[in-house]
Amino acid sequence: MRSAPKIFNAVADALEWVCRNEGVQEALHYLDDFMVFGAPDSSECSDYLLILRSVFWRLGVPIAEHKTAAPSSKITFLGVEIDSQQLTLRLPEEKLTELRALVSSWLYKKVAVARDLKSVVGKLENACKVVRPGRSFLRRMLDLLRGVHSNRRLIRLSEAFRSDLMWWHTFLEVWNGVSMIPFGDPQLADVVLHTDASGNLGCATCVT
Repeated sequence: MRSAPKIFNAVADALEWVCRNEGVQEALHYLDDFMVFGAPDSSECSDYLLILRSVFWRLGVPIAEHKTAAPSSKITFLGVEIDSQQLTLRLPEEKLTELRALVSSWLYKKVAVARDLKSVVGKLENACKVVRPGRSFLRRMLDLLRGVHSNRRLIRLSEAFRSDLMWWHTFLEVWNGVSMIPFGDPQLADVVLHTDASGNLGCATCVT
């Protein structure tokens, strides 16, 4: 049913609202995945987790214990490892290993079924969230799927495809991870360039 995710998300929104009214100050969710935040060197995360458990139990909402993680400065959420001390986002080691194995298995393929190719491209595209240069090496893979409407169609894999796949194989681990703060402090820059527009003249100042 197409409306199921929307309905489920509305229920999860209500659960988050109840938890906040019970005292959870910092929380977010994506569908049925919930995450709470707290100040460092405090019991806030533990307290919030207890409140979540209490609310869910009272409302009859089941909890997947094998997916529930204790408070930590490094935690995996939605397939991304969040490190609040290093302020970085990256693929967790298990997912990194799986993705490298998948890429290795495709390096020398000449043809592929569209369904399988879409699956590989989808996983690489998802990894681009924390592998910043990755999107530049995904374009030619996406081009192979342009105009393909049948998942059973055989697609000839180009040399360009394998070349981009080799980049992923070589540099995936090196480029795994992005900063939570994408831009550096402008005060630390060697050169700061200021520009402005004019109807007659263009002006710029360079401060070192």
